[in-house]
Amino acid sequence: MRIRNIHLKNFRQFYGEQDIALSTDLTKNVTLIHAENGVGKTTLLNSILWTFFGVTTTKFEQRDRIVNFEAEKEGKTSASVQVLFAHEDFDYLATRSFRNTDGRHSFSVAKFGANGALEVSLSNPDAFINSVMPAAMAPYFFFDGEQAETFSGEKNRKAVAGAIRDIWGSTLIETAIEDLNFLARKFNEEIGEASGDTQIAAIEKEI
Repeated sequence: MRIRNIHLKNFRQFYGEQDIALSTDLTKNVTLIHAENGVGKTTLLNSILWTFFGVTTTKFEQRDRIVNFEAEKEGKTSASVQVLFAHEDFDYLATRSFRNTDGRHSFSVAKFGANGALEVSLSNPDAFINSVMPAAMAPYFFFDGEQAETFSGEKNRKAVAGAIRDIWGSTLIETAIEDLNFLARKFNEEIGEASGDTQIAAIEKEI
């Protein structure tokens, strides 16, 4: 995943509509954001995490106050974030919106076609995002640097290792092996209970 752009609309400190372009150059691929405390650096980080998974970092202050305070005073009741990103040679636009009148979230992911136009939104955006970035792995990519010790410490090694195994697909492989072992035992039991060569041959063919 390579994030190209973040578009914020009345999200937290960011009043109105704001765009932040990130570098996707293969050799100059680091974007540094420098600002005083309280300006919104952590909010930018959380805007991505919130868009993809509907959550924020654990120590993000007033995490339920999504809509910009000034916008609320003007009677606006919604906020949204759009994240434009590239994945496996295609561009995607992830959008999450929030209404404070009923607390509802809406989430969608649309894919750009070869002609550069947005195609129909994906039917299962949550599953797609999890295939790109498993939710269990997200805290190790999108984290508050000031709180990095919360997952880099000795006590959290197992959680980090488990998240890495998830993103590699190790858990799925282990589950498949367990299923195959279960089926092997089941077939062996059926062969042991079979009464004749014809029935045994049929079970062996099914195996």
